[in-house]
Amino acid sequence: MNAYDVTVGGSRISTAGASAKEAFDLWASILSESMMKCSMEPLAGEPFHGVLEPCVRSEPISIARVANSDILARRTQRHIAASDEPYVLACLTTAGVCDVRCGGTYLCSPVGTMYLVDPVTATSIACSVPRLV
Repeated sequence: MNAYDVTVGGSRISTAGASAKEAFDLWASILSESMMKCSMEPLAGEPFHGVLEPCVRSEPISIARVANSDILARRTQRHIAASDEPYVLACLTTAGVCDVRCGGTYLCSPVGTMYLVDPVTATSIACSVPRLV
């Protein structure tokens, strides 16, 4: 792909076909490889689900919609050292809330908040989606 190639849309990636036991590990692998190297753990005891829908892909920018069960993602110095060229990950919270810790900074990111993930600073992000009772 060169700087002038643009792909709109793409194949939807989902954990829907995975067993309950395999769904989270599959999702952790998908996000760590396609977005930004990190480790993850589920925050809820319910069956895990995740969906990634590519919107636009080009050399300078990629945009995708991502939805998943509650997770805690951590990007450590080990992940940073194993990563390719640094790039910034921009996130827009569209459901629930994300608690972001980057270096010594904390941000509570409710619906409608955009935040940037610094690619060279250890970061943790805990995202939870409200449940209907």
